[in-house]
Amino acid sequence: MEYDAFISYRRSDGGRAAHWLRRELERFRAPRRLVALRERRIKVYLDTAYERGTSDFYLGTIRPALLASRHLIVLATPAAMRRAGGAEDWIAREIDDFCSGPNGANVMVVRAAGGDGDPLPGDLATRFPNIEIVDLRGVGRFWFLHPTRAARFSAEKLKLIAPLIDLPPGDMPILRQEEERAQQVRLGLASGATLAVLVAVAGLSVFALESRFRAQQALDTSLQSAGRMVSAASALDPDSAGETRGNFLNQVCDLIDRLGREASVAAPTDSRVTCLIERARGHEMQSETAAADALLQDAVALAEAALAVEPTQSDAYSLAAAWQAIADTAAARKQPQANQEALAQLADRLAAIGATLQNPELLARAAEANANLADALTTSGDPDAAIAAAETAVERYAAAADESVDVVPDYVERQSHILRWIGLGHEEAKRPDKAADAYRRSIAAVEGLDADERRVDGRFATVDTRLRLAAIEPHGEAATDASLERILDELDAIAGLGDLSDEQREQLASLRREFDALSGSQVSSRETLVK
Repeated sequence: MEYDAFISYRRSDGGRAAHWLRRELERFRAPRRLVALRERRIKVYLDTAYERGTSDFYLGTIRPALLASRHLIVLATPAAMRRAGGAEDWIAREIDDFCSGPNGANVMVVRAAGGDGDPLPGDLATRFPNIEIVDLRGVGRFWFLHPTRAARFSAEKLKLIAPLIDLPPGDMPILRQEEERAQQVRLGLASGATLAVLVAVAGLSVFALESRFRAQQALDTSLQSAGRMVSAASALDPDSAGETRGNFLNQVCDLIDRLGREASVAAPTDSRVTCLIERARGHEMQSETAAADALLQDAVALAEAALAVEPTQSDAYSLAAAWQAIADTAAARKQPQANQEALAQLADRLAAIGATLQNPELLARAAEANANLADALTTSGDPDAAIAAAETAVERYAAAADESVDVVPDYVERQSHILRWIGLGHEEAKRPDKAADAYRRSIAAVEGLDADERRVDGRFATVDTRLRLAAIEPHGEAATDASLERILDELDAIAGLGDLSDEQREQLASLRREFDALSGSQVSSRETLVK
């Protein structure tokens, strides 16, 4: 199929202008005075596919339509410039392919956004030094209702239409006159319609007042329901739900935007923050890093504004999601400093809010953020800073446990695990005294828990910690028979659980071998140890 025009545009900031232009071109009908062109219809190709573009899609769909078009209309917008970082740029590719085709000289430029002096995409200024730029900035659905703007848009639009319908230069005045007359008709019809609407509104005002409250209630309810849909969709695993999750979230977020303009209440903060994060992820996938960063900062600001009014756990979790997204984005870009700064902000803000609300869950989340920061600092080669971050994690887990009504075994075992990690760090740095202190604190943290409250992996970790402590302490008083017997008790208790996996049984055997080596003899039972 042949086309008169192929519109090349960037969806992020040229989509509205592109759809408006296609609609105006396809609706155009030559005036009666131009008899030869009366039946002429302009055929326009505009790619509206929302799935992620691939090279196969371009070669199989876009390029054939491009080469079957007599003219190329390029929409110049700020985002249409060549993308940085080597990302595939379809606008530049479309321009290159068209210019190398049979109609390569038939290129027109429409400035749809940006400033007068902004550069043109695809090196068009170099390819066509004298190219005319059609100015359609500010177009909208009801463009013809503003007389001054309508006159300008009409004149600019005709610059595109004339070559598309092969209008002889001598007939251009006729086309302009008919377009001016059509604009006057449109204004007249709009004025008449406006008057009719005013009369109808006056007649229906009483009914509207009665219905308004019910309609507003329905709108507010719909907005809240859409917010819950966002929360439910965001809980899906991005790896398994994939594109379905992203498409659904984007559609519901667009619905929230539309409802939010009319509703009397705002959408829940968590759903709006989720939408900002999801849109930032989309920009990041398109290598539009500046737009992604701006949306993530907006998400932080939105959550902070809600917290400033009345701190709640829900808004704190929204803030945590925003900072975590910033940290994850920095990690994906291989920016360790930015990743660590985001994790530190996440930890400190959750700790402050958790202390204000006396909320153990928020304090535990802050502690876990510090633990993640410790891992990041270790990876970047700063072990002392990593240990300091881990110590802060221990303090915050302890604060979470103190705020809890009942003992929370998960918080206690997590403290023990992090203290063991600290001990390993000191041991690797040849600081045995500090390592031993961390190991003792790790063991002491879980000693108050009942056996049935502890997970199997936590019990394995405690045995390993006791073995490490016994190995680095001087033998004699420290590595007493009592301490060795305690290790053997715990090994026997784990063996007695009876439902261990093969991997856990192998781990138990390995710990027994370490114990035997440490005790200096092949101790395999309590009786042997006592003798």
